[in-house]
Amino acid sequence: FKSRELHTVVQKSLLTTIIIFLIMSGIVYLYPEFFSTTYKKVMTALLIALFAIILTELVLIFTHTYDKKTYNTISFIVIALFSLYISYDTSRIFEYAKKCIDSPNYPKVSTRLFLDVMNIFVRLVGVSRRN
Repeated sequence: FKSRELHTVVQKSLLTTIIIFLIMSGIVYLYPEFFSTTYKKVMTALLIALFAIILTELVLIFTHTYDKKTYNTISFIVIALFSLYISYDTSRIFEYAKKCIDSPNYPKVSTRLFLDVMNIFVRLVGVSRRN
């Protein structure tokens, strides 16, 4: 954060991350029924996609074939993936809010949401830094 050369990269990435978070959360506000009904199927698909990306990156790293173009392509896929995670984790928080009126445990539930945002931010910094 103190680096002069990364100052603009961090600012742009932070702003883009906030915009992605607001858009994806806004979509959940507009269509909460869709996210609650498709939660299980989509979360399974997102988990499989995440494992596939991790394995792909490991193979690329160990075979020394991980170049800028591949990194950028995978990063944009990861950003899209975690954008969907933001929507579904926000939907999950709404579901918990309906069930846990007396003593909700929002820090525990919102940890996933925080990690989604952090993953998007890290990938955006990586893409911006490598260009």
